[in-house]
Amino acid sequence: AINPSETEIMKNILIIFPNKLGDLVLSIPFVKALQKEYPASRIGAVVLENFAEVTELIPEIQYTYKFSKKNHKGLAGKVRFARSILKDKRYDICFCLPNSFSAALISYLTGSHKRIGFRSEMRSLFLTHVYDLPEKGIHSAQDALQLLEKYTGREQPSIPVELKPEAEVITEKLPKGRFLVFNGNSAKQSTRIPAEKAAELIEAILKQFECSIVMVGSPMEYDDVQSIIDRVGKPEQVVNFAGIGIVKTAAAMRAAGVLVSTDTGIGHLGNVVGAKTIVIFGASNENIARPWNTENLRIIRNPDLDCAPCLEHFCKYGEPKCLTELNNQILLEVIAEWTNIPEKTSYLG
Repeated sequence: AINPSETEIMKNILIIFPNKLGDLVLSIPFVKALQKEYPASRIGAVVLENFAEVTELIPEIQYTYKFSKKNHKGLAGKVRFARSILKDKRYDICFCLPNSFSAALISYLTGSHKRIGFRSEMRSLFLTHVYDLPEKGIHSAQDALQLLEKYTGREQPSIPVELKPEAEVITEKLPKGRFLVFNGNSAKQSTRIPAEKAAELIEAILKQFECSIVMVGSPMEYDDVQSIIDRVGKPEQVVNFAGIGIVKTAAAMRAAGVLVSTDTGIGHLGNVVGAKTIVIFGASNENIARPWNTENLRIIRNPDLDCAPCLEHFCKYGEPKCLTELNNQILLEVIAEWTNIPEKTSYLG
């Protein structure tokens, strides 16, 4: 356990974050707990440049160091990157959240006095404080919280998280009236809704509810999103916001107040910016990978499959049955019962 006076002595704390959007968002409870543990601290963040915008939404973070896979290749690139951090500031503590060898190496090269992380991949060579990995089966966000617990010797409570992006950052034209945000994308094929099924779900929503739909995604997913919109019977009621950026996407989800998403980074982000989040789970396990805030979360999945959750990146059946065979009515009932999006008169009897 740390010395009780350390909370006042330690001024500069560095966090090396995971390199996936969802894992980064699930690290925010750790940041909140860390700030409470060290109220006088100034926190820096090492984050993959693609997701550096997220740190703009986390008020506890004062400094962001953007790691570029393109510009910091190999050992020389990592040395150069770590030295730039050391030149900027000397950190007293570095928490290394990813369980990778390279993340531990970067923490060492920053010259941080204390370097804390989990024991794996020979990381003990570069860390001053190493702890056994948490038991399997706990929620992903608890991994980082347990790391803080093991270092401080104090239990860290699981508190809700809310980020508040400003609506003014959105320069794109939002739909008039009520709208919800829809994301069918995922890096994993086994958790990505195929285009035909996504269009089917969107048409069912538009048929029953008085609303428009904003579709989101990364810049690389713009064409995929557009192909779904082209399949919808009323494409004028669907807007393609893929590629507008993370902060704008977060603001759009907060403005909409309702998000329908696959189990992906967008789902986690929507959940912490105040949107009522409905996650359609495919292959992944909701007990481990669900978004953090349970109060504004509803999880749905196809209940009739023995193979789910399989945790595979690619479905052995080709297209994932857990998504393609999902009964649309399950989603529609959750939207009707849990959100304030009005139903069309024909559905009200």
